[in-house]
Amino acid sequence: MRNIIKKVNDKVILFYSFLIIITMLNTNVVFAAPDLLNNPITKGVQKLLEDGVNLLMIIATGALPFLIGFYALKKKFCDDEMEGKQYIKKIKVVIACYIGIMGVSIIVSLINSYFKLGGTAV
Repeated sequence: MRNIIKKVNDKVILFYSFLIIITMLNTNVVFAAPDLLNNPITKGVQKLLEDGVNLLMIIATGALPFLIGFYALKKKFCDDEMEGKQYIKKIKVVIACYIGIMGVSIIVSLINSYFKLGGTAV
């Protein structure tokens, strides 16, 4: 029974890989129109992306001191040493998430400026 399933799986994989190769060989290259940057959808997506990143940065900047203070206060009043280590670990995770959010915002700004879509420097 296993041999039959293996043979069927091999045939399916061979068929799909052949189908992918044929599809890749028959593709047509299409270049984007120069009006793509002036398209209202592109402008709207750009504005949505910028507003989303700005909102995320504001929320992260406001939540960072609150969460660090909250976990530091809980660490101060905990009785168990292992519980205190968990709060230290949570503080490190909060700081790492903040650094990640700032990194993403810088990357989004860099991509926007690279493609000359506008964008603000962080």
